[in-house]
Amino acid sequence: KSGKVAKTEVQLKIVGEPDGYAQKIVTRLGLDGITHFTGFVSHRQSLAHQVESSLLLMILHGDRSNPGHVPGKLYEYLGARRPILALIPADFEAARIIRETNAGLTVDAADGAGIDRCLLDAYAAYKATAICSAGASDLSLYERKTGAAQLADILSALPRQAG
Repeated sequence: KSGKVAKTEVQLKIVGEPDGYAQKIVTRLGLDGITHFTGFVSHRQSLAHQVESSLLLMILHGDRSNPGHVPGKLYEYLGARRPILALIPADFEAARIIRETNAGLTVDAADGAGIDRCLLDAYAAYKATAICSAGASDLSLYERKTGAAQLADILSALPRQAG
C-alpha cells in the first residue's frame, strides 16, 4: 500500500495446503492477484519451491511456541541457501541460528514497522544483486552429518554396561 514496491514486481507463493485463515488474509489485503496457493505438493517439490524463491518466510509465534524449539523447516531453509525473513522473537533459538549463520533477517511478528523495514531491505538487496542467495556463513554445523557425528561422540562417551 505504501507504493515503495510495485505490486507487479512481487509474487507470493504459499506452498502446501493453506488454511482458511491464510486465504482470508490474502483476500482482505487485496493480494489475490499476486498470490499463488500451490495446494499439497510432495516434499521434493516443496524443496524445489524453496530453492526457486527469492525470500523464504518463517513465522513462530512467541505466545504459542517454545523459545527453544527449532522447526525442521529452518534446516530446510538453510539448505536452500535463500534469504529468510523470520517473524520470530529475538530470544528464540531459531532466531539465534538465523543471526549466527547470517541466513536472513529476524523481527518480532508484532513489529509492523520492523517487518516493513525488513521486507524493503530484502527487496533492495534482491534488486541490487538480482541474486537470490543468502549470505549465510558456514552451515556445516547444521548438517545431518555433523549432528550424527556429535551424537556418535556422545554415545561413545557413555559408560558401557557389562552384558
